[in-house]
Amino acid sequence: MKKTTFFLLALMGIVSLTLQAKTTVIMKKAGELKSELTPIQIDTCTSLTVIGPLNSDDIQLLRRMGGAADESQGKGKLRILDLRQAVFQNDKNPYMALDMGKEHFWGGTSPQFNKSPVSDMYYSIPSNANMGLGTSTRKIPLNEHIAYYKAKYTISDPKCAQDSSVFAYEAFKRLYVDFTKSSSNAERKKLRSYNMLKLKAHKVKWEDGRYMWYAYLREGYFSRDMFYGCDQLQAIALPRNVKVLDYVEVCEDEKQYFASSD
Repeated sequence: MKKTTFFLLALMGIVSLTLQAKTTVIMKKAGELKSELTPIQIDTCTSLTVIGPLNSDDIQLLRRMGGAADESQGKGKLRILDLRQAVFQNDKNPYMALDMGKEHFWGGTSPQFNKSPVSDMYYSIPSNANMGLGTSTRKIPLNEHIAYYKAKYTISDPKCAQDSSVFAYEAFKRLYVDFTKSSSNAERKKLRSYNMLKLKAHKVKWEDGRYMWYAYLREGYFSRDMFYGCDQLQAIALPRNVKVLDYVEVCEDEKQYFASSD
């Protein structure tokens, strides 16, 4: 059975589908999703198929339709989102910004290994790969395995958090940063050394005394936090051949995701 057929069958098992207001939009240009929908559709549509290019403005609208909107704008009712024929476009503007102290972020690193030299004869390597104590540069054989740090974040909605006092990043028991409190320059320097501040489709920034999480749209990639906070969404079919980023997870996310390479 093809994955496409599996997706359609899975949707049949989701409650309240019989009364859904189903809508299909064919995008000619990214950023124009709002103009393709009426205000009533934005507020009441429960099943949406989008075909064509999407940018950050479009994702922001989809998030609002999925229930993540500011209360002053109202909350959408979108439950089923079919993006199998949609195409994410690179966008320098974020589609989401979160205060990491309020959203219960956890983070950590693990050492990864490769053989790629920084230059012809030198590698940048940890001075102690087991304890994560910074980096140094020395001349080594070209076939030696080199450690680098791979970041991973987990986001938990405050209403799902088991311990409201824990908002922290910890790596190798050498660094502990409470995202709810003031951070020192030394702490932020260590976060940079562990590759925790700039990721493929996200950035962590220290702004106005707090850590902020910015999410960016990248062609060919999907991140599980793209629809974080969209409490109306129940099932999402991802674009064809999209890669799911492995460095971010959403705790207790009950949404169903379906991928198809057809």
